[in-house]
Amino acid sequence: MQGPAGPQGAVGPQGAAGPQGAAGPQGSQGAAAPANGGYFYTSSTAAQNANTVIPLTTTGATYGTGVALSGGAITLPAGTYVVTYSWSADAVGDLLNANTEIVSAYLVLGGTEVPGSRIRSTTSTLSSVDGYVSNTITISTTGGTLQLFNGGRNVTHGTTNLTGFVGAVNVQQVTR
Repeated sequence: MQGPAGPQGAVGPQGAAGPQGAAGPQGSQGAAAPANGGYFYTSSTAAQNANTVIPLTTTGATYGTGVALSGGAITLPAGTYVVTYSWSADAVGDLLNANTEIVSAYLVLGGTEVPGSRIRSTTSTLSSVDGYVSNTITISTTGGTLQLFNGGRNVTHGTTNLTGFVGAVNVQQVTR
């Protein structure tokens, strides 16, 4: 027959550290740095000659770094941007034909017209009401200035649209 178990003995000294285990899995991707972008506009109702820059005068908001308003143009760091732009004006037609009141605009990047950026609207009657055009386009740049231009007709601003923005550009960087 076996007798009862004896009392527990004292704990011995700690042994040497074992080898390091394998590296664990990589953690999840951290949040991306904020993109660059901003909203810029003008509320000037001054007359505008054909094919001239529409000087943006106000910064609505910017985020990230590097996008800024300077001298009526938008400074962009290198990257790809989604650009939404608009223009509201009363086209000066030839006063003989109703379909000559054409409101149009386009973008210029680094001194060169952005292909595919021309937008236009033709009124069916002679009117002192401002026409409105807008568009969204994706552009890529190595860095430079972006400008909004009035199209091929001289324009004024009608008596029905004397407050608020008349020209606006919103830029949002989607890749760096």
